[in-house]
Amino acid sequence: MSARFKILMAVAVALVVAGAALGLTLMNRSDTLEVQQPPPVEARLPWLIGLSLHMTTDDYGVYMSKAFQETLDAAKVDYIITDAQHRGEKQKEDIERHTARRVDALVIVPTDDQLITQETNKAADLGIPIVAVTAMPGSRVTTTILGRDRDNGLDAGRLLAQKLGGKGKVMVLNTPTDLTRLNLRLEGFREAIQGTALEVVATKRSVSKEGCMAAVEEVLREHPDLQGIFAPFGTALIGSASAVRARDRKDIVITGIDADFEVLKLIQEGRVAATLAQYPSEHGRLAAQAALRILRGEPPMPSVDAPFQVVTQENAAAMARELWGRELP
Repeated sequence: MSARFKILMAVAVALVVAGAALGLTLMNRSDTLEVQQPPPVEARLPWLIGLSLHMTTDDYGVYMSKAFQETLDAAKVDYIITDAQHRGEKQKEDIERHTARRVDALVIVPTDDQLITQETNKAADLGIPIVAVTAMPGSRVTTTILGRDRDNGLDAGRLLAQKLGGKGKVMVLNTPTDLTRLNLRLEGFREAIQGTALEVVATKRSVSKEGCMAAVEEVLREHPDLQGIFAPFGTALIGSASAVRARDRKDIVITGIDADFEVLKLIQEGRVAATLAQYPSEHGRLAAQAALRILRGEPPMPSVDAPFQVVTQENAAAMARELWGRELP
């Protein structure tokens, strides 16, 4: 074998060994890079659900919205929430914005359901399913979360009549807006006092605590012998109790609807006789679940019953824990 041939053979062997070593190095590097890649980001479903709230200045709005968000976060679905601040015109604009964004479903807690009918039905015309958290007659709603409004008014009226022995002058509070759920509560109350000697001497409209307090003070000046108040929403109960406390009128009986934490404190103190508790967290959860059911292609439920509870001094502390996770002072 010539010297030249031996040299060529040695070079060839060296190249083969070097190539094999390079191949192993690249293979190991590739494996290492693959292991070091970050885990994939958890995908969210391609849906956007809108929530148009009436207001967030009471416990109902805050806790309802929170449960709505938690339910959709668990389902990995995006959402957008607007607050109408209890102004009907603003809620009309809010719904128009939800519609312009082409949300896949729209949940509404109305502040004036008659005022927003046109905007709600326009969304329905575009194929956006509507979930109403209360009765909304005139709107093409897919699912309604029923809050037992008329029956709650009936029960609160019966409690008031019972506490007053079926006679005496009473006043009623209402909101300034045309809200079906409040109208239903008032219908139930009027039915409850039929056949009794209770006399409704005044009906006043306001929505804030301060406005309701001023309304009660006005009626007390005109009717110092007032004996009862029907306050069918949370700030009405709080405002009524504040006005009665200011005059040190422990003889005036107050019943109503809603169980804000402050309302439960007033019941424990004996300032409010009784209320019908709604469950805002359940309302938020049920509304979100109803929207998800529709988007998943399951048959929509025309209505869903929400829970309620009569609250008196005997169970006010327990309801504070159940509704708000807090202890009464």
